[in-house]
Amino acid sequence: MGPKRRKKRSARAVGHLVPARRILEMLAISERTLQRMVGEGLPVAQAGRGGRASHYDPVAVQAWWKARQEEEDEGNLEDPAVTSPWLEKWREERHRDAKRRNDIAEGRLLQIETARGELQVIFGRLRIELEAVGRVHGPTVADAIRDAIERAEKSAEEKFPAPKPEDPPPPPAPEAKKEGGPQP
Repeated sequence: MGPKRRKKRSARAVGHLVPARRILEMLAISERTLQRMVGEGLPVAQAGRGGRASHYDPVAVQAWWKARQEEEDEGNLEDPAVTSPWLEKWREERHRDAKRRNDIAEGRLLQIETARGELQVIFGRLRIELEAVGRVHGPTVADAIRDAIERAEKSAEEKFPAPKPEDPPPPPAPEAKKEGGPQP
């Protein structure tokens, strides 16, 4: 018999454990996020030593991920005792979005399309009144007002540009509805 060959250790030889790069692909996350999640309790089957990568049990990782999603869906996101940098950022974004929707619903904030339409109505009314001003006060005053209206229209167009033809139209104003958790 010849010399025995040493078998190369594969993921199967380690008991269906996979290296970190596979977990990164599976969850579509960055290395930094993986490290943060390990700190939050993501199970590590075999910690890497001496420059070797850690290995993970994909079934255990998926179970942990699913349990985490269920906790978030059950409302633990609202519990101030439950916190992480990601969760704090999500809470702040959710609060900002709710405030913006509330401001739109109560008329304190206009969407760009609405503002552009209202300005066009105002400029149209000003042009109609301009004819009467020209008849009463003369062409010099009418020309000065016409120039002011044109400058205001140009400024409004810069502040509220019309969407490009290839851009999809903006979504309608969101209605007040129950908030959902973040999507992975």
